Amino acid sequence: MRVLSMFAERGRGLLSLLAFCAYCLSLSAQEIPVQEYTIRELQEDWDEMVELVLAVHPRATAFTDSAALYQEANRYREMLHDGLSTEQFHVLVRQWIRQIGCGHTVARPGLDWYAAQKADSKLLPMEVYIQQDRIYIKSVYDTDSILVPGMEVIGINGHAAEEILSAMYAIHPRDGYSASAAAAVSERLFRTYYLFLYGRSDEYMVTCIGKTSMTVSSSLKGGDKPEEAVQPTDSLAKVILDEDGIATLYLPAERTDIAVMDIDAFGFKHWKRFYRSSFSYLEEQQINKLVIDLRNNGGGYFPNGNYLLRYLMPEDFDFTFSRPDRKLPGHPDLTMKFSSRMTMRLFGLMPDHDKTDPWRDHRIGYSVKKKDHFDGQVWVLTNGNSFSLSSYVASELQHKAGARTAGEETGGADIGSNAVLMTDLTLPHTGIRIAIPVYFLEHQVMPDETGRGVMPDLLLSRDIRKEIDGNDSVLEGLLIRLQEK
Repeated sequence: MRVLSMFAERGRGLLSLLAFCAYCLSLSAQEIPVQEYTIRELQEDWDEMVELVLAVHPRATAFTDSAALYQEANRYREMLHDGLSTEQFHVLVRQWIRQIGCGHTVARPGLDWYAAQKADSKLLPMEVYIQQDRIYIKSVYDTDSILVPGMEVIGINGHAAEEILSAMYAIHPRDGYSASAAAAVSERLFRTYYLFLYGRSDEYMVTCIGKTSMTVSSSLKGGDKPEEAVQPTDSLAKVILDEDGIATLYLPAERTDIAVMDIDAFGFKHWKRFYRSSFSYLEEQQINKLVIDLRNNGGGYFPNGNYLLRYLMPEDFDFTFSRPDRKLPGHPDLTMKFSSRMTMRLFGLMPDHDKTDPWRDHRIGYSVKKKDHFDGQVWVLTNGNSFSLSSYVASELQHKAGARTAGEETGGADIGSNAVLMTDLTLPHTGIRIAIPVYFLEHQVMPDETGRGVMPDLLLSRDIRKEIDGNDSVLEGLLIRLQEK
């Protein structure tokens, strides 16, 4: 009996130990420890960031002069104090970086922070539309929720919609003075931006205006986005070519005189084959109207975009980029991918095309395609998420190839962007990572408003009601316009 009693006591002790371990594990799964820093650590990270961003960036003072940037840097530096968290410091970093006016200069928390968030996701469980600075529900992941698509969101966890959007716009890095980018990117990254600003929550109390104008509130459990099948926007469209779902050539429903080339990114694998086959098809079918859809295209590999332009530009053209004629700072916290370092060395072997200024000016020449060159009518669809290389393509086609643009102003600037190659700064204490561009890509155009995006010749805004039903209201509007002509 005594032996049994000993085993029983040990068993109870073991069970207690296992229960305690399980409790600790459950706590670690539910709560991510908040990392806090001393004011000295924060100031050291801040000073290093300001010094290196301004030393590396090719055009940091294009939209805000040097004195104003330093003044703003000092103003934010005074906000630092003991006990500031990674998230709070990250928001201040983003707010200062926004003053530069470069959408490619982006701050992110460290890799460990992202890994912890991914291991136990508590993201806001819904997607939204942002239209005229108002928030509308696009989808809710909680199938039992009383909230439905189309409802206007007026608050989340006690934060008013106006406050949320104002805070999101303040941390979004944009090119120049683009008016469409902040709302477009905040819509696309709404869950992430909310996490940056307000942190994680087990539950989110979302307050909306219902269809009867009554206020409706619902508690949503935080969690990750479920897997969902991608549904084609136009189920009656005739798909001609599809490259990994990233680039598609199709004929809209009941239309054989117009083709739509939808390019979500200039980063798909077999891009030369896709363009060759696409323009060969247009030539064979004698289609003389082409819509190039660059909405939500964040850019990509510059040879890809230029290969497309070879079929559309009226004459040979140059891809021009430059940077100040100075070496990048040698600093242990600055890193660059091996492939980027090798590419930069190759660029250094190229001749300087303008030795009268203190910049190294590089040009890569492209000849237009003679076989299957498209000489018909071209329309380019853009929105606030059309950025980087897609803004370059839209600008080249609008200003130099006679194409017309429709939709909304691009998120990327019409005059050019800071891009081509990137270097990464990792701050030593907080681990905040900052991507800094190395070159300035010059579009060689003179837009009416310097610093704005590529402005549409035909302004077309979304109809959210149609979007909720799965219809592309902007493309529909353009096709109706083309049919009328």
